[in-house]
Amino acid sequence: MALPVVQKILDVIVTRLKNITADNSYEFEVGDVQVVSRDKNTWNPKPRDIYIDQKDSVLNEEHSVEGNPSGRAYDVDFEIHGFAKLLDVDATEEGVTDTNTTDNQMMAAIMKAIVNNDATGWQTFGSNAIDALFPTFGPFDGPGHDGGMVTLSVSFRFDETDPYTKR
Repeated sequence: MALPVVQKILDVIVTRLKNITADNSYEFEVGDVQVVSRDKNTWNPKPRDIYIDQKDSVLNEEHSVEGNPSGRAYDVDFEIHGFAKLLDVDATEEGVTDTNTTDNQMMAAIMKAIVNNDATGWQTFGSNAIDALFPTFGPFDGPGHDGGMVTLSVSFRFDETDPYTKR
């Protein structure tokens, strides 16, 4: 099945984040990695889960190219929420485990996994993107959770008549 260019990029991001494991030399194992709805009230994360919130794609005239058809470029932000631990719970309570994972460890693991040990080509996400960067990251206190959020900004381009064809 053909996938739109932005979906191909998102799939690479999910795959890279799932590689946060002890076998891959991280300090902890990531829980669930999923793309979620924008309604944060419906989120139900567990410690060490990663939720990806895709924001709107915005036209990028600078990276658009002429042609027939022309190539339209867009910038999209992915807000990657890493839930480090539950707050306001007793670690001795049944089913509750203190993960000993800090906000900073979670954010560092997310960035390292995204870069994927490729200092020169990670930002193309399998040749589907033009460029990417981490414009912001920081800790957050969500409902009942403590963790870190990393924003990943990605520029990509496709034929103006076919969002499945990268340019």
